[in-house]
Amino acid sequence: MKTVLINIKNVKIALIKVDDVLQDIPQNCPKESSISKKRLQEKAGISILVESYHPHLKLEYNSNGKPFLTPKTFAISISHNQEWIGLAWSKLALVGLDIERINPRIEKVTNRFLHVEELTFTQTLRDKTAVWCIKECLIKLSDNKKLNLKNELRVKKIDESNWLGYSTLQQEKMYQFYIFDQDNSLICINTN
Repeated sequence: MKTVLINIKNVKIALIKVDDVLQDIPQNCPKESSISKKRLQEKAGISILVESYHPHLKLEYNSNGKPFLTPKTFAISISHNQEWIGLAWSKLALVGLDIERINPRIEKVTNRFLHVEELTFTQTLRDKTAVWCIKECLIKLSDNKKLNLKNELRVKKIDESNWLGYSTLQQEKMYQFYIFDQDNSLICINTN
């Protein structure tokens, strides 16, 4: 099974293609009959990544569904889309990963997540997808799924790869994000 390992500053990201995840679910991946084949594939992909890069650690989830490895050696984040499954880890206190396909459908929901300040630098589909990715990461970093994407999260573009993001509820905590293209997807990770 081919995986891709990417190092960005103090964060590592392991990726596996969804199509490369075998039909056979690894033994440590729960076999839940009530979930779809796609969800089982995603869980299997994460299990493969954890086994490949952290074979002595166990994947668990907190009460909000946020993943962590035990013993707690690294901060981790998980993401997936139709093409990629990703696991990020770092010795940072927190890490947030998001993978999104660049798709014109995002145009239909921009009014739900783009604040008026962000309209000035989101002219392209890639930029709109980048803002969505960063806001998804900010939700993971805060462990608060109830944050309002449009009114409580803000993003600023430095250049195509480097961005800033923060919650208006904690403006003193500014995160730096690195965004890169992988096939037709954007991958976003915080680097601080």
